[in-house]
Amino acid sequence: MPNHVHLVVRDLDGVLSSFMQRLNAQYARYINYRYQRVGHLYQGRFHSKMITQDSYLLEVSRYVHLNPVKAALVASPEAYLWSSYRRYVGLDSNPDGLVDRQFILSMMGRESTQQVLAYRQFVEGKMLERLPSWERRLRRLKLLRRVSGTSRAG
Repeated sequence: MPNHVHLVVRDLDGVLSSFMQRLNAQYARYINYRYQRVGHLYQGRFHSKMITQDSYLLEVSRYVHLNPVKAALVASPEAYLWSSYRRYVGLDSNPDGLVDRQFILSMMGRESTQQVLAYRQFVEGKMLERLPSWERRLRRLKLLRRVSGTSRAG
């Protein structure tokens, strides 16, 4: 995302805070050096929430993968190149080994091809449930109303 980052991290050793501190410091040094700037990159401290249920983990994963669509940056999650979604659905390889998709995909079935298809339907099916964000905003502002099954400016 242009103004924030979503990470789903499995922290078996309880070192998330120190990991995030090192990650943010190293990234700030890199950006500051590359773009000849100084100072902090991020306004505030990172926020974290422990996930204790598989069903919630699936919802969080779907939220993260649909966030660029919701923000109207892309029309579909696979179009956002800064996301792990393409790796989850087999469109990109995982050369750096940073994305471990197997834990979440294992919740979608037994066979790997079925897991990928089920995850894709799980994520992209949510896109079909809602109106596009611009349309929802216009309706909320009462600038758009539904007439005979089609949208019209009102």
